[in-house]
Amino acid sequence: MPIPMRIPATPGSGLEHRIADHVAALCAQPDRNVGGPGNLAAGTYVAAELRALGFEVAATEFDCLTWESGGAWLAVGDEPFEVLPGPYSNPAEVARFFADVVRATR
Repeated sequence: MPIPMRIPATPGSGLEHRIADHVAALCAQPDRNVGGPGNLAAGTYVAAELRALGFEVAATEFDCLTWESGGAWLAVGDEPFEVLPGPYSNPAEVARFFADVVRATR
């Protein structure tokens, strides 16, 4: 079955609500990092929805790295700041870098 290039959004067709429902279902997964449980659940959801529309779905399993936050913190003097590390970011010691930036901005 060919994939349509454009899906018409006819007023009253409910397409907007269906799209919103799919986005909500995918966003309900708390963590969709590659290889994690949320990512696997999201992939399973998308495959099931495509199969329900009559598409043939193939999945290829492969080994991949997973990522877990080891925690992060940042403080300038006694003032702490919220830090949200990006998935797959490497650990780093940046104390010297920030000391140079603080000196340069005073």
